[in-house]
Amino acid sequence: MKKIKHFVSVIALVALMLVSFEVQASGNMSVTYDVFTGVCLATASFDGCADEPVSIEVIPGDVDASELSISADDLQSSLQKITYLNLTTSNSSGKASFEFPLEESGKYIVRVHSMTNAGDAIEKTVDVTSLSDATERWEGLVSSPAENLPALLEILDVNDELILSLESDSELMSLIAEYDSIGDFTKQNADLLIAKIKSDCEDIVLLRDVLSQIKNANTTQVNSILSVPENAAILGVTDYMERYNALKNTKIADTAVARKSFTKDEFIDAFIEGIEDAEEAEVQNPPSNPPKKPSGSGGGSIGGIVSSPIVQAPVSSPSNPFTDISDVAWASDAITALYNKGIISGKSSNEFAPYDNITREEFVKIAMGAMKIEPFAGVSAFLDVNSSAWYAPYVNAAVSASIISGYSDVEFGVGDFITRQDVAVILNRIYKLTSSGDALTFSDSNDISDYAVEAVERLSGAGVINGSDGKFMPKSNCTRAEAACMVYRMMSLKEG
Repeated sequence: MKKIKHFVSVIALVALMLVSFEVQASGNMSVTYDVFTGVCLATASFDGCADEPVSIEVIPGDVDASELSISADDLQSSLQKITYLNLTTSNSSGKASFEFPLEESGKYIVRVHSMTNAGDAIEKTVDVTSLSDATERWEGLVSSPAENLPALLEILDVNDELILSLESDSELMSLIAEYDSIGDFTKQNADLLIAKIKSDCEDIVLLRDVLSQIKNANTTQVNSILSVPENAAILGVTDYMERYNALKNTKIADTAVARKSFTKDEFIDAFIEGIEDAEEAEVQNPPSNPPKKPSGSGGGSIGGIVSSPIVQAPVSSPSNPFTDISDVAWASDAITALYNKGIISGKSSNEFAPYDNITREEFVKIAMGAMKIEPFAGVSAFLDVNSSAWYAPYVNAAVSASIISGYSDVEFGVGDFITRQDVAVILNRIYKLTSSGDALTFSDSNDISDYAVEAVERLSGAGVINGSDGKFMPKSNCTRAEAACMVYRMMSLKEG
């Protein structure tokens, strides 16, 4: 074993070795190990030990600490058994940190103690797997990640309480069993895997919480539960909320699910049946007043994009409920037209938020709606696309149609704002422009990424995109109003 030595003063060393290895904890300590760098970080805090000398020794787990001695005959032998030895000074809060490499797999005893109060020590045992050993183990485990989840978490030294509490949960196992393309043992793949597992765990907990609320809710409480977009999304009924919100009275639909225990699929079936019964009742007994108009949020849509990509029949006259688009007159016609086609909606009943940036997954959903492409469920190749998330079916459809790509083979970039040049690329792929007029010359054309140059030229020549003050601003985030204009212009161009 390669030994790492940090020799301290003789006095400090003697004081250290005289202290009994019996632990008398008066504080707390955490020890983390980064398998990719082989570096261990030990942080300890002692009560009443501000600005005091603190020492650390690390010995292999198979070494008997009682064998360590500072006698002249045994000192050299003792030092050979110690993997790491160092001395530092705690800060004003009594906290001391040590960072050191551990290059070989095995158990180690990490012991930190106050040099001021002999015997005042904290000790932890850590199980280390070297990068080479971890890589070998990883390759044998990732083919069946659900069956081997505890072992994978051990390799990655995962201490997340939520993940650990669900690591044997059957529902989590079924989700992980569908994971695709986890890839080689790299930090990026490991981080994405943990992020995906954490997201799935959060969804499981949220789903169970919402189903519990439904189980304990009376008929009048169901509506308030479903009116929360996140609840509708996690229950899988976002696509039906527009019909639900259009009901004159939701009591029949609410009664169908109130105070009942469901799985997610059972709830969806019961909710749809309740909506259908309510709609049939209203046809047979039409209300004296017209049904209320669906909320501008698309009945629980996320990010202001309507739930279904299937374009619904437009209302008889172009109109919209938005009160915040008067100062974006250049975009109002596009927003109104797309709203009436069911392709976009607002962030609230009367707010479109034209200046808000739009995320990559939100724009994909708009694009799928404009194309009338049916979304489909399934496991994405991207580790950051949660299969139960509202946007997953639209990302799947866009990938299948070769319309989008991710940052890498395993990362889509969920939650990131989409740039103007990426919008141009997606629209160009959708409509496959083969010719256009003369492309505009932008003063910042050198800022356009190579992969986007052709798309920007074609769309600017076709009048789909333009700039401001002679600039295209390719890497600026695209706003909701800009996205609406570009999609509307492209649709008009193709339909014309």
